[in-house]
Amino acid sequence: MEKIFRKIKNAYLGMISLFIGMRVTIKNYFAPSVTLEYPIKKKKMAPNFRGMVDLKPEACVICYQCIKICPVAALDLTHKQMVADGKKKNEITKFTYNAELCCFCGLCDEICPTDAIFMNKMYEVSVYDHNQVMNIDLMNENKYKHVDANYSLAAEIKINDLNTVGIIQKPPVAPVAAVAAAPAGPAAVSPTPTPEAPKPTSTNKETA
Repeated sequence: MEKIFRKIKNAYLGMISLFIGMRVTIKNYFAPSVTLEYPIKKKKMAPNFRGMVDLKPEACVICYQCIKICPVAALDLTHKQMVADGKKKNEITKFTYNAELCCFCGLCDEICPTDAIFMNKMYEVSVYDHNQVMNIDLMNENKYKHVDANYSLAAEIKINDLNTVGIIQKPPVAPVAAVAAAPAGPAAVSPTPTPEAPKPTSTNKETA
């Protein structure tokens, strides 16, 4: 009798546990999804996320500040002096980036005076050969196409400009209507007041 009672008790507790589990399952089944179907859908990175080093070549002034501040010497920059239209001009001959040495500290991004060098939002960096992430040519517009086929320098620059601290969006200048200036006429001269003549004072003489 005791064994039968124990089996009934275990069956009852098992049913209660099953209903509790089903309640949690049904509740979460109709709840909004909190996961993404990766890699079909990808999460947008935070504004302060530091990915791979990227470059806007036209904004670089060849100041070498990023080279000096890099703690692991992951950047390599050389230039030559050109003469164009009788003026001396510096031109970059090599600007490479070694992702294997990079510690992703972001110091190069912070010190750049023209915001030419920045950290993009790439986080899927997996390759089959070490050479694919060594000596990356930052002057090449498609520098990361071999790592991510959807990489776009223009898109990365746009995201960086939106997240850069210190950029002030100037409001558009309102058009000013042209007003024809009227010809200036002779200045009006106020008449000078004429002083009044003193009035004669009458004296009363006593007659003897």
